[in-house]
Amino acid sequence: MLIPFLPATNIVFPVGFVIAERILYIPSIGYCLFIAIGLGKILQHNKINHKIVISVFLYIISIYGIKSWLRAYDWQNEYKLFTNALTVCPLNAKVRYNVAKVADAKQNTSRAMD
Repeated sequence: MLIPFLPATNIVFPVGFVIAERILYIPSIGYCLFIAIGLGKILQHNKINHKIVISVFLYIISIYGIKSWLRAYDWQNEYKLFTNALTVCPLNAKVRYNVAKVADAKQNTSRAMD
């Protein structure tokens, strides 16, 4: 699970960015497999209440689903995406550039100058 994540860490060699979602697809598959195998091992024990384990698992999956659903709202268009990124990373030059570029394309020069 750690090996696919190594290229995105900047530890082995510099990649030029802090982290990118496009680099985390394979590690996320490993994470899902790790969770599935772990859940299977836990459910193999007879001493554990299966309903509690499955309820906790479904709760965690629901939280991830809600977070994904809420994040999808930010991806409706470039302007929403970059302005949301600006609230998260207000000092990031690339985010500021992208907000200005999209605002300029929409003829919103006052926002582009901010």
